[in-house]
Formats: sequence, structure tokens, C-alpha cells
Amino acid sequence: MKDLNRSVSLICSICGNNQFSALGYDGEKFAKFSEAPYYKCYDCGRLISKKQLMGENQEVINANIEEIKNEAVDEMKKELQKLLGKIGKIQ
Repeated sequence: MKDLNRSVSLICSICGNNQFSALGYDGEKFAKFSEAPYYKCYDCGRLISKKQLMGENQEVINANIEEIKNEAVDEMKKELQKLLGKIGKIQ
């Protein structure tokens, strides 16, 4: 089955930029980007929590989830058809 991993660009609702720096609770740069509690937009400097950033981009996230679900179902159908074809050849 093909790889269905995706990377979704989240955007700043103020300026539309998709580049952020990860910040810890103390405002210092955070080592692991995905685990940071806050993000700062590189363009406008807006400070936003991870929860808020995800909420503002929920439509984009949901669209990607739907796309991945559809691709996964198609891939599973192909794999099942291959298996059933092999079983039919054995009998």
C-alpha cells in the first residue's frame, strides 16, 4: 500500500504566512516544533497557541483528512482485489 502521510501547511489568519517559530511557555525557542505550546508568525509576529492555530486551520485539516480517507479506501479496494484475484487463481 502506498504511503498516505501528509504535511499540512497551517497559515496565520492575520497575514496568511505559513512560517512559524516554536516557542515555549517562557517565550524561548522550543526544541521540538510539534510539541511547542506557542507559535510566532515570522511575518506579522503574532503569538498564537497551538490549540488556536489548529482551530483556525480546522477546515484545511479536515479537507486533508477526507482526502486521505478516500485514498486509503481506494488503496484498500485495490489490495483486496489483488488478494481475491490470487485466491481465485489458486482454486
